[in-house]
Amino acid sequence: MMTPIHADGFEQVALCRDEETGLRSVVVIHDTTLGPALGGVRMHAYPDEDAAVVQGCAWPRP
Repeated sequence: MMTPIHADGFEQVALCRDEETGLRSVVVIHDTTLGPALGGVRMHAYPDEDAAVVQGCAWPRP
């Protein structure tokens, strides 16, 4: 299940949950103006979803 979140300056931010496996993740897409998104994966246990969103949105942008 994906839940979109509005975040100024980002093309897409979404909370993702898989009930079967218990996986919770945050997807942050900054900008695809120059083409498809490319990035990495951080595997870290954040204290809560808010902290994960803040960290994902903290990636340096030009």
